[in-house]
Amino acid sequence: MLDSGIITTQKKLWELVSKDMNRKGYYYTGAQCENKWKTLKRNYRNKLEKLDKYGSKKRHCPFENEITEILSKRPQESMFSKSFNNSQKFSRITKNNSDQYFEINLNEPPGFSGTETSVSDKSHIKIIQNVDEEQLLQSADYIMQDSSAPQIVEELVELRKVITKQNRTNTEMLRQSNELHSKIVQYLDGAAQRETQNLELEETRMEQQNEVIKQMKIQNALLQKLLEKI
Repeated sequence: MLDSGIITTQKKLWELVSKDMNRKGYYYTGAQCENKWKTLKRNYRNKLEKLDKYGSKKRHCPFENEITEILSKRPQESMFSKSFNNSQKFSRITKNNSDQYFEINLNEPPGFSGTETSVSDKSHIKIIQNVDEEQLLQSADYIMQDSSAPQIVEELVELRKVITKQNRTNTEMLRQSNELHSKIVQYLDGAAQRETQNLELEETRMEQQNEVIKQMKIQNALLQKLLEKI
């Protein structure tokens, strides 16, 4: 496989790229190299879409010449067009059947072929003028075929788990808060009731005390009168 200069597995490719980067003093894993390539390719595709839609070349795309050359070597790279009400709009650049298997010629590295390419040159892009229903469905299914889609779906699933867990936590905290509020209200109601009872008891005690003092005064007055008569 390597003798012919052709690599057919993506994992093998990024392992070799990682080793080559490490030899040059850039320490990246194969996965990091792959993610960087996906980012560059996504920016390149967005550049083409903006170029076709607005005809502007101001949007900068890093390494666009090299990426153009790489994608031009992949015959199944094309762009689907969507036709509604006789108007055509370009969608994203399609990839090959699977990013698990693709070919890059190592004997002719990108950017060193001596061929001048420009992002405005769309000769390597096949435009489909009449898009039937099946092609539209294929274009719609592109997102699911994108090699980054599983990672995005996985991240969304994890995000959903986090949000669900957080919602459960918030619900439990709200329930506990409501229970605490109910207990506080009950306690305050009970405290107010106890305070009322205490006030009533204190009032009764004061009345009883005043009555005792009154009776003592009466008794003392009677005793004083008896002493005066003796």
